[in-house]
Amino acid sequence: AGFTPAFTPVQQKQVERLMQLLRKHPFTPPGRSEAQEIADAEIVNALIEQGQLVKVGDGVLFLREFYEQAIDSLTEYMREHGKTTVSEARDVLDTSRKYILPLLERMDALHITQRTGDERVLKEY
Repeated sequence: AGFTPAFTPVQQKQVERLMQLLRKHPFTPPGRSEAQEIADAEIVNALIEQGQLVKVGDGVLFLREFYEQAIDSLTEYMREHGKTTVSEARDVLDTSRKYILPLLERMDALHITQRTGDERVLKEY
């Protein structure tokens, strides 16, 4: 019941290398396959289960702190401007469509935003 899994020293080095890469590229992180070249699939899965990594869309992995920062930044932009497009959201985070589209789709799925045509608006509660 009180067991807490821990990484071996070799695994911890892999975790540190992956985290360093994720911090270096907060809004253009490596895909899951690239992450698994740095850290074993088992380690990547453990980091997702622990909540350190957030899987968005089909294989995009964000460090939790940057995922939350992205959601906050996009939400703030929509509060100020009333809406956003994929292009505007991409500019807000200085990233590419590859990363912004899964983030926006995740926001839709979480009922933070609602897609109307090519735009997204904050969903009213």
